[in-house]
Amino acid sequence: MRKVPATVVACMAVVSGVFIGHRSAWADIASVEPEIVTGSRIYTKLSEIPAPTYVITAEEIDRSGATDLGALLDQKIPGVFLKKKTGVSQQSEVTIRGIITEILVLVDGIPYNRSSHLADGAAVDFRSFPLENIERVEVVKGGGSALYGSMAAGGVINIITKKPEKSGGMILAEAGANDWRRYYVSGNAVGYDLSAGIWYERIEEGRRRLLYDEVSKNRFESLEYKGDGFGLVLRGSRWVLRATTGENRYKYLTPGYPYGTDLNDEKKEYRRYSFRYDADSWYLLTGYDTQRYEILQNEGNFYEDSAFTAELGGRSTMGEALVAWGLFFRYEDTDFSDGWGAPVTSKNRNNLAPFMEASYAVGDWVANLGLRYEIWRQDSNDHDELIPKISIQRQFANGNIFYLAASRVFAMPSFYEMYVESAWSMGNPDLKP
Repeated sequence: MRKVPATVVACMAVVSGVFIGHRSAWADIASVEPEIVTGSRIYTKLSEIPAPTYVITAEEIDRSGATDLGALLDQKIPGVFLKKKTGVSQQSEVTIRGIITEILVLVDGIPYNRSSHLADGAAVDFRSFPLENIERVEVVKGGGSALYGSMAAGGVINIITKKPEKSGGMILAEAGANDWRRYYVSGNAVGYDLSAGIWYERIEEGRRRLLYDEVSKNRFESLEYKGDGFGLVLRGSRWVLRATTGENRYKYLTPGYPYGTDLNDEKKEYRRYSFRYDADSWYLLTGYDTQRYEILQNEGNFYEDSAFTAELGGRSTMGEALVAWGLFFRYEDTDFSDGWGAPVTSKNRNNLAPFMEASYAVGDWVANLGLRYEIWRQDSNDHDELIPKISIQRQFANGNIFYLAASRVFAMPSFYEMYVESAWSMGNPDLKP
C-alpha cells in the first residue's frame, strides 16, 4: 500500500477529506496515458495525489495473502476494518472510521451501490471482485461528496480492474480451513488494435462458527457458501468494454423467534457492464448494473436494484488554473418486498449533477476549489444540493506536505428507508438527505 508522506494533514469539515495533489504542467497531464485517480478529477498521476489517498497495487495484492477484497483493505489501510454481518453470513464488508453505509464504491469509476440498502447496511459484497482481476485499489477516507456526490460521506473506494496487456492465461486452485476452496481460471488474447480477456471464479466454504447466543447457550453456524463469477473484457486503443455476472448462494443458522433455530437460505445475483472512452482531454463513461437479493425461506422476500450511469468530463486550462469539468447522470430503479404478504414496492429516481474542480498555484501554495450541484428527481421528494469543497496545500522540498481542507457531505436515503411497509419495518417517505 502506497501513501504519499506527509507531516501535517489537517481537515476542517463536518466530514472532511476531499483531497487533491500539487500543481504540475498541463503538458504533463495531457500526455500521460489516462488513469483513474480517486482523490482528484484534475490529476492523472498517482505521484501527484497527496497523503489522504491510499493505493494498493497489483504487486501488493499478490503478496498480501488475502482471500478477498474486504480482507485486503482491512490488512493494508489504517482505519478500514472488515465486517462480516450475521444477517448475510458470508458477505464481505468494510467500515471506514466506523461508517459502513455512506461509503461509495466505484468500479472503474462507476458507482456500484444498492438503492434499497438498510440503514447501517453495506451496499457492496467485496467477494464479488476476484483479486486477480484488480490492477489497483484507491481509497480516500473522509467526505468525497464534492467530487462524487451521494454516498461518499464516509469515503470512496475505487476498484480499478485489469485490462488485457499480453496473451496468456492462469489456472489457480486454493484451499483452506472450514472446507474453503477457490478456483480461478483466466485467459487473454492481445492483438494490434484489439485485446480480449475472459475469467471464471468459483468459491466454496463449509460449516463454520457464526455466532453464540447467550440466552439459549447455543452455537449457530454458517452451513455452506457457493459463489460463481464470470467476466469478459474487450479493449481497443482508446476504449474498454467490461461485463461481469455472478451468483452467490448460502445457508446459515440463527436463533429463532421467540425460541428455537431458524434456517436461513439466501441468494444474490449481480451483473455489471461498463464502457469507457478516453480522448486527449475528455472522456465518456457509461455503465449498467443489476443486483438481486432473495431471502428464500421467506416467500416473496426479495430486493432488486438496477442503475444506469453516464458521465462526460474533461480537463482544460483557464489562464494559470487547471480545471476539470463534467456532467454526471444516474437512473436508479428498485423493486422490493419483505415477503409474507407485504406489498411489492417499485420506485425510481433520476440524478443529474454538473461538477467542476479548479487548481491554482500562488507561489509555493496551491489552492483548490470544487463544486458539485446534485439534482434528484423522485416523486414528491425532489432535492437539490450544492456541495462545495476548498483546500490549500504546500509541498516542501523534502517531500512533506501541509494540507488543509473543508467540504460538505451528502447522502440520499435509500428507497427501503423511505418506503418499506412490513410487520417489522415502516419507512419514512419524508426522510431527507
